[in-house]
Amino acid sequence: MKQRWKSICLIRRAMSKMSVESLFSKWVVDIPGLQLIMAILPERDKQIYPEIKRVGDNVIGIPTQCVQSKHVNRTNPQVCANIALKINSKLGGINHVIDPGVKSPVFREPVIIFGADVTHPSPTENGIPSIAAVVASMDANATKYCARVRAQNHKSVFYSSLNV
Repeated sequence: MKQRWKSICLIRRAMSKMSVESLFSKWVVDIPGLQLIMAILPERDKQIYPEIKRVGDNVIGIPTQCVQSKHVNRTNPQVCANIALKINSKLGGINHVIDPGVKSPVFREPVIIFGADVTHPSPTENGIPSIAAVVASMDANATKYCARVRAQNHKSVFYSSLNV
């Protein structure tokens, strides 16, 4: 039986920030089980792109994939492959696995790989928080990760309240 993916292709030339949130919220109600929203943008857009990502990630919790229309109109196999890899990863797929023959001996036993970083605003940006993030591997191949990101006090280097 053929699987019907619940995804939507969005093509709009002039969407406001408000219309992105209201449109995506409507889709969540109208399309139960929505898995991905694909936005085809006319060009690089420094206003609508971050809004699409914010609403998808933070408001409705559905992954988004943005593509410039020029890449859709010229179906370059490499571009299509790169987009497919991104979508597969966003939908929980695995794109690459380390060959067992070259895997580090550390993987012979169950292991979790952690990564952490804090990014700080420039010295002149007072009152802007630092952003702390921690990731941890969730599978034996270290291909799936859980992440926690939090804002914290300006210039703080401690990972506070990440609830890991």
